[in-house]
Amino acid sequence: MKRATSKTAVFNMANLATMAAKAEGGGKSKEQADHENAGLEYWEYAGNKLDSRTVAASKIPAFLEETAKACNSAYEEAQVRNEVEDVETGASDSKNASSCRWIHMRGVNFESLDELAKHFHLAREVMDECKAVASKPSVSWQQPTQDMRYDHLFIVAHYLHLQESETEAEVQAFEYEQVNFVYLPEFNLLISIDGNGQKSLEAVVALLHNRRSPVRKGQEAAMLLFAVIDSMLDEVYPLLDLYGDSLEGLEFMMMKSDEPTMQHVGFSYKIKRLIHSLRRYAWDTRQLMQELRQNQYGVMPKRANKLMSSVEKNADNMVEVAEAYMEQCKGAAEFFESFQEKVVAGTLYILTIASVTIMPAQLFTGLFGMNFVGTQTEENPDGYGGMAELEWEYGYPMFWTLVGISTCSILVWMWRKGILKKRETSWSAAIRDDEDVAKTEEKVR
Repeated sequence: MKRATSKTAVFNMANLATMAAKAEGGGKSKEQADHENAGLEYWEYAGNKLDSRTVAASKIPAFLEETAKACNSAYEEAQVRNEVEDVETGASDSKNASSCRWIHMRGVNFESLDELAKHFHLAREVMDECKAVASKPSVSWQQPTQDMRYDHLFIVAHYLHLQESETEAEVQAFEYEQVNFVYLPEFNLLISIDGNGQKSLEAVVALLHNRRSPVRKGQEAAMLLFAVIDSMLDEVYPLLDLYGDSLEGLEFMMMKSDEPTMQHVGFSYKIKRLIHSLRRYAWDTRQLMQELRQNQYGVMPKRANKLMSSVEKNADNMVEVAEAYMEQCKGAAEFFESFQEKVVAGTLYILTIASVTIMPAQLFTGLFGMNFVGTQTEENPDGYGGMAELEWEYGYPMFWTLVGISTCSILVWMWRKGILKKRETSWSAAIRDDEDVAKTEEKVR
């Protein structure tokens, strides 16, 4: 069994059904076997102090137990030092632990997830979603129960992972990979679980090392959450630039070729389909940020509003860029259709000229082919009343003379009117004509 991802970069219900069915099957998948040895990364920062470490898979249970105890101790100390206050617009800073912690798990290791749920009292539904790796973007709030001591916010998001191209000429495709976030406001703790284990964290880690960054100065796990989502969204821009360059290359190929072909249209359609998926991804991210910015669960600090608005605006800009590129793809297809119509019109134009050219021959053939012959009687011994041309000695040469003169007259007239001039149907020829016109206008000026 192989864990599925969206090969065509379209995350729809069919993909979800396929992924869920494969995830629920018996045995271990190749990805699950690879994730058996998946490790864990940990960051903790407060003030000028930043601690980071990497934990091997075999040491994860002990590390999670130790971290959970530290979080509980910090939370209890914070409650003793500060009086808990109910704030309508968000969680009170006094209610959170002083240090901000981030646990990042690479890969879906079922044993590590069970240990995580055990020590941090996470909801069973949250762990099921993390193990399935087949969920749509969503936000859910888990209330405390008998088995769950602390409430927490669960977020399902996705990032893009580039596929390997078999050939250089192939359009660079991508696939969706799921990443789950568990935000525990009491512990000021963010837990991220990367289903594929290939998400790059360099941009976010750089913010943590920068003491002047809002994420580091804010010391809020919520702000760290938005920084991670923003880094996932920023990975879309290189893809958009790549597809934009591909569209420019496509237009260049179409201008250099004598005529657009179905290969050009097929290439444009592939790019349009991928860009449409990127726009859908930006839509989902924007909807996710809008739901978080509403702060319906009262856990988002005020200082995170600016960062949330920035991420949402980033998604809006991405949608606009994607729509502009989709219109460019549509223009390439429309040009192919207009070229085909132009070819058909050119063919009909040639047939029309041929029909007009042979009209004199058809006219005189009809006239000389009537074969009216007069009847010889006593009153009309010479047979008058028929066609005298039939009796002419040079009637046949005269027929071709009339046909030739009439045909030549029509051809001369059409030439003087510009009807017989050569008409180019290729894109490259139209470009050359435009360049010639521009040069002529410059000379006149």
